[in-house]
Amino acid sequence: MQHSAPTYPSSPFPRSAAGHEGSILNPSNVLAHLCWLHQLNGAKAKQKDYDFIYLAIAEQRYSLWLEKLHTRGYWREGHKVPVPPIDVLLMWHTHMVSPWKYYEDIARLYGTQSPLLMEDFPLHMATSSDNLSKITWNGNDEVLWNTVVTAGRLPYTLTDKDLKEIAMECPWCTNTCTFWSFKYMAFLKGDIIDALECTDCHAKFTADTLSAKRFIKDLERALNDEPFYLGGTLLEYQTGKVDLKSAKRILRLLFPQSTNETQWLVRLGSASGTCHWAAILDVFRSIESDLQQNWVADALENIRKSYQDVICPYSLDLIAAVQRHRQFTEKIVNPAWCNTKLNDAIDRYHAFLRLLSENPNKLLVPTLDIELVRHTHMLFPSNYREYTYDLFHRVLIHDDTIPDNTRKASFKATESLWQKSGRGAYAPLKSDTSSVGAMANVPGFDTPSLRGVSLDSVAKEAVEEKKKKSGALERFKLLLQMT
Repeated sequence: MQHSAPTYPSSPFPRSAAGHEGSILNPSNVLAHLCWLHQLNGAKAKQKDYDFIYLAIAEQRYSLWLEKLHTRGYWREGHKVPVPPIDVLLMWHTHMVSPWKYYEDIARLYGTQSPLLMEDFPLHMATSSDNLSKITWNGNDEVLWNTVVTAGRLPYTLTDKDLKEIAMECPWCTNTCTFWSFKYMAFLKGDIIDALECTDCHAKFTADTLSAKRFIKDLERALNDEPFYLGGTLLEYQTGKVDLKSAKRILRLLFPQSTNETQWLVRLGSASGTCHWAAILDVFRSIESDLQQNWVADALENIRKSYQDVICPYSLDLIAAVQRHRQFTEKIVNPAWCNTKLNDAIDRYHAFLRLLSENPNKLLVPTLDIELVRHTHMLFPSNYREYTYDLFHRVLIHDDTIPDNTRKASFKATESLWQKSGRGAYAPLKSDTSSVGAMANVPGFDTPSLRGVSLDSVAKEAVEEKKKKSGALERFKLLLQMT
């Protein structure tokens, strides 16, 4: 689901074109993305019970990969970023399609000049084939992973035997603790009676205490390390552009080192027994009461949302985000909707952007084909930011947490606006109007079909006969062949 942005007379809105070969938004890239989605849809544990721990380990491995890239500077020789394993790519892909959070997280943790901010997802590795899709892996990347990134601790390709336990560092004493997978899964889901405990200092681990400690550690670092900033403060709220001066000003005004509130926050983090969000939010309310300024509540809320119950280093719970995004992936890799050429989908994406410009301050929901193109665009983070900023004077936000009833109502409103603007049918084949979870900006849940069949190189009758005989899988193969 997408919040629309105000229009500006000088904005050069894109025009529909017969071909897109000179643009990032071209059928080749969209098709490569479809191939990748097929691969990512299979990135899960073979045993369903282990899938949650698979994602937890993948999240850890993603963080480790980014840290190694940053500290060892693999970009300095002009090489492309070494491609990580499929589970790490799953996390990277999910992080990228939340462009605000991805940009702030990378810029905040690794610097606003980090080359990773300019790095695109490796779509070039994907090709279509008789087996529907194929990813060409580089053996050197696997060697690099096994020798440098993990030092042989976890292999490039995870198997179920690698998922039986998980290690984590205690944020209070830095001891590395190892837990059985099922106990850790219960901890992540919040349905464990006894909290996890550090085997050395006996600190209690819950999502509440760990995320609270992460916030307090970041606060201490921001207070003592000039280039470091709190989550939720680095990007200007209206535009999504980096604003270092504003981030410093927010830190200085909300958390001056000399105040009782700031000193109390730091003391809260000294032990797991006192480090919890109820106490932190009490301090936030005190700060808001003392300052009596309208912006304070918004700033504190942005900070809270970047930390509370998020135990990974980022402002986004990647495990939960992958689970939400899987609903979109399962829809998009289902060949039943493949009834249109990718050029048409790209044109409709451009038309959707124009609809956003014409309807500021409205919540609009794209269809499945439009969202596929948009997700492809977001895999080129630098281009997506510049492109949407040039059009709207802000970087567009991708929000997949809008309640289901709001999403449904907004989809109907979007469909009405589209048709009134004379752009034709928005989603003409309404074969499925059922809800598939509370997921925003995930088109196709109300209307999973795309547009009418448009086949240039294959006779329509032959295609229909092929569909009848071969089913959904063959329909998708036909799409790959015709694009």
